[in-house]
Amino acid sequence: MVGLFVMGILNACNDGNNHHSSSETTDQKTESEVNITISSPKNQSMYNLEQDIEIIGTIESNDELHGYEISIVQKSNGKIVFSKQVHEHEKLYKFSEVWKNEVNGMQDMELRVTVILDHKNHTTTETVKFHCSW
Repeated sequence: MVGLFVMGILNACNDGNNHHSSSETTDQKTESEVNITISSPKNQSMYNLEQDIEIIGTIESNDELHGYEISIVQKSNGKIVFSKQVHEHEKLYKFSEVWKNEVNGMQDMELRVTVILDHKNHTTTETVKFHCSW
């Protein structure tokens, strides 16, 4: 899913130069210039069935970024239960989303915020693990 998002961003950002890297590695120097802050959900928090889960945070950089994706993954089967993609060239993003817990049983979940750093397919990701119960 993230790979398709990255490819979509690269195609949309094409400035006439079709020599984009297909590498999915992350440049360590570029990664250190991005600050991803996730305020909610908190790491290892617990949510009940039908409870709304707020997804709140910021992404900051000194350099212009090329978008981001927020996803919630059910760890037991890898199913993406929520996904939002943004393709805007900015140095600062603020995100605020709500997802309703509709998973069955006790499930370990992971929130992933993946930032597209440049046209060379470099990304950085911040994660938060939390739990859903019935």
